Amino acid sequence: MSFFKNIILSTFTFTTALASAQSQDVNNYDYYSTTVEKTIPYEKDGTVTPIKMKIVETRNYSFVFEEEDMGKIDKDLIETPASVTKKIYVDHNNDNNYDKFIVLSYEKSDDDKFEIIPTDDSVAIKIDNTAIEPITSEGFIIANTSDADIVMVETYASL
Repeated sequence: MSFFKNIILSTFTFTTALASAQSQDVNNYDYYSTTVEKTIPYEKDGTVTPIKMKIVETRNYSFVFEEEDMGKIDKDLIETPASVTKKIYVDHNNDNNYDKFIVLSYEKSDDDKFEIIPTDDSVAIKIDNTAIEPITSEGFIIANTSDADIVMVETYASL
């Protein structure tokens, strides 16, 4: 009887190990997330107002390999832009309650410089040192840069 128990136990252990080894996912991406809280002085008509912003940024980096390297252990990586999502909370009146909530998504190359700057009642984007009009609604923004960056405003809400 113990012989059958050992066979059943061995079969179960082998099957479980084999199933778990096959179910492991090989990720072809990397994930990065950060949260930054900052207060930026904003000057209008000689009056300086502190504007508090909280920016939650997530980046997904995809790994794409050259076609001729498939099946090889050492593969050459093809550079691809990162998919970036920024959730921006803005407090214009310094009352510890956020006034605006904006979600932006875009593809970021290594050489893109992306900055969020405060405006009177919203924020604007500065891409590669080129300022864009303030964000006032959802939609697409096409930057007048050398590579014509496209930013999608997924959410624009007053809180």
